[in-house]
Amino acid sequence: MEKIFSTLSKLIPIIGGCVYLLGFIVYQSFLNKHGFSDKSLLNFQYLSTGILFCFIYIPVILAIVSERYLTIKMNYSKLKSMFFSLFIILIHTSTLGYILFDFAFNDNAIYLALFILLVLIEIYFENTSKKAGKILTYILLLSYALFVIYKTEQLGLILGSFMLLWLLIGRSLEKFNDKESISIMAILLTSFFLVGISYLFGVKVLEKIPSYYGGAQAPYSTLVIKEQYNTQITKISEDIINEYQIDSVQIVHQNQNFLYLSIKDSICITIPKEIIIAQINIKQDK
Repeated sequence: MEKIFSTLSKLIPIIGGCVYLLGFIVYQSFLNKHGFSDKSLLNFQYLSTGILFCFIYIPVILAIVSERYLTIKMNYSKLKSMFFSLFIILIHTSTLGYILFDFAFNDNAIYLALFILLVLIEIYFENTSKKAGKILTYILLLSYALFVIYKTEQLGLILGSFMLLWLLIGRSLEKFNDKESISIMAILLTSFFLVGISYLFGVKVLEKIPSYYGGAQAPYSTLVIKEQYNTQITKISEDIINEYQIDSVQIVHQNQNFLYLSIKDSICITIPKEIIIAQINIKQDK
C-alpha cells in the first residue's frame, strides 16, 4: 500500500502539470485567434480547459491502448480488438455530441461511417497479403482523417483527430511486441499528438463549448461605461457606442484589470475594467 501511495505522490504532480500545460496551450491559442495576449502563467482557466481537453481525449487513448492489450494478452483477433476500440470511440463521440454540442454527432456520423468502411477495406487487403493495397488504403485513411480535421469544426474536428490518433498510435504500436517499447512509443506519440491538436482545439473548438464545461463560449453582453470615457471609446468605433454603452459584445477573456472584447466578429479591443459601470448579459436562445 505504501508503494502505491508513493507512486501516486510522484505521478499526481506530473499529471497535474501536463493537464495545466495542455490547458495553457489550448487557451493561449484561443486568445491569439482573437488577437489577444495574456501571458500570466497562473490562471484557473488553464486548469479547467486542460481538464476539458483531457476528458475529451483520454478515453480515446485508453481505447487504443486496450486494443493492443486485448490482442496480446487476451488473444482476441485483431478484427475484434480493432472494432472494440472503434466502438468505444463511437460511444464517446456520441456522448460528447450530446453533452457539449446538442446532438451535433448526428451531423458528423457519416465521417465515422466512411472511416470504418476504409478500415474494413484495409483489413481485406491485409488478409489477402496485398501489401500495396494495404499501404494505399492506410495513406487514404490518413489523408481522410486530415481532411476531416481541416474541413470541419467543433465535433467534426474532434472526430477527425480521434481518427488520426487511432491511426498514428494504434498502428505504430503494432510494430512493437515488448511491453517497454510499446509504452515508450505510446507516450512519445501521444505527447506529440496532444500538443499539436491542442493548438487546433483552441483555435476552432474551445469557443463553441459552454464555459461551465471549461470552454470559452461567451454570452453577448451590453457594457455601460462611465460618462467621462465615452468620447475616448467612441474614437475607436462610433458604430459600437450607443448612449454610453457598448452593445452586443462578447467578453472573450478577462483578468484583474482588463476586459478582452470581441465585437461583431471582426473588431477586438481591450478596455480597462475601471471604466465599466455595469454589465448586462443577454440571454441567447439555443
